[in-house]
Amino acid sequence: MSPTEVFQRLTEIAREGGKDALDALTKIAQIHGLFKQDNNPAGTQVIVQRIDFANAYSPAEQAADGQNGEVAK
Repeated sequence: MSPTEVFQRLTEIAREGGKDALDALTKIAQIHGLFKQDNNPAGTQVIVQRIDFANAYSPAEQAADGQNGEVAK
């Protein structure tokens, strides 16, 4: 089977649906370079969190407002 034939077959499997469709779509995405190779062999997860400080108080504003940075309970 040529690479073109392999790709065509994966496309057919993906379009048919069923239990093998997700695997076929994953392989197609890998062929197109949509997934980066796992460079984390230990299997740990890296979590990135975006924090928006646009509405954050400065220490001076907290003091003026009577806020001490504690969360209300």
